[in-house]
Order: sequence, then C-alpha cells, then structure tokens
Amino acid sequence: MKDCRKKLGLSLKAVEEKTGITDSRLSKIENGQRSCPGKELRLLAEAYNEPVVSMFLTAGYLIPDDLKEYQYVFHGVERLDSDERQHIQDEIDYMIRKKDTPL
Repeated sequence: MKDCRKKLGLSLKAVEEKTGITDSRLSKIENGQRSCPGKELRLLAEAYNEPVVSMFLTAGYLIPDDLKEYQYVFHGVERLDSDERQHIQDEIDYMIRKKDTPL
C-alpha cells in the first residue's frame, strides 16, 4: 500500500486529509504493524485510484484463487464502456429473474 501512496506522491498527511485515516495509523498499516479494516481499504482504494479488489489482494484479505470464477466472467471487461457494462448487467439481471420465476 505504501507503493500506491508513493506512486501518487502523497504524504501520509495528504492521505489522512483525503480519507480520515490518521497518518500514524496508516504508517502502522503500511509497516505491517496493524491490519487494515475493509472500510479503510475502500477509502484507500478511492484515494489511490486503485480497484478495491486490488487493495483487498494487497492486504491479504483475498488471494488470486478467490477470484477465479469472476475472472472468467469478467475477462476483458475493462475494454467496455459504462453503457456496454450496464447492458451486460441488465442481461445478467434478466437471466436471474427468469430462473427465479416459477413456470
């Protein structure tokens, strides 16, 4: 996580201003002296402009094997624009409703 912060040229204090996570707490998280709760990981992901899943992987809350099922489904999704992604989600929602509707 320290690499994410440094890559953006952010100081601990700047991250505190963006997230509300104190600089001393963040320093302990970065140095492995304290774990980072999921809520704070989300704040850090937003501050660092990183996908939240990447932050959960970095923090060790997820391992790559946890994502195998989703990687298959979402392979290449980053190439779609928001309208295309919404269309795909609408199709998924339709298929789920269809399965849940008794004959």
